[in-house]
Amino acid sequence: MKKNAFIFIFTSIVLAGCYEKTYRTDADGLNEVLIDEKWIVKFFSVNDYDRTREFVDYQFRFSDNNVVSSFNPIIQDLKSGSYAIIGTDSTVFLRINMGVDPTYTDFNYDWEVREITSKIVRMEHGWGGNGGMSYLTFEK
Repeated sequence: MKKNAFIFIFTSIVLAGCYEKTYRTDADGLNEVLIDEKWIVKFFSVNDYDRTREFVDYQFRFSDNNVVSSFNPIIQDLKSGSYAIIGTDSTVFLRINMGVDPTYTDFNYDWEVREITSKIVRMEHGWGGNGGMSYLTFEK
């Protein structure tokens, strides 16, 4: 009996550690998960061109004062920009503006939030009439 109780408790602890909370895809849910965490670029694609490798060493941090910072510890590069969370209950956008630095040009959009979990924020941006799409996924 004690062995079964131990197995149950151990299994519960292990599964709880693996649990990934899903957040609401609204402004409050996005704000709750973004703030004061380090994020890396898990996936970044612009019109079917995968740019993920260009950002492999970058860490992003979103502050509660609408400042987004990007840091590359390998080359000691720190950049700051702004962000805003906009939208309605059904559609939420993360507006990122990293300025005119060519490295970040394709970040400067209103990204439609498609998924929010405790570890992932997955977004996309449509290119109007030409049918092109960009995808950006941040991961903790």
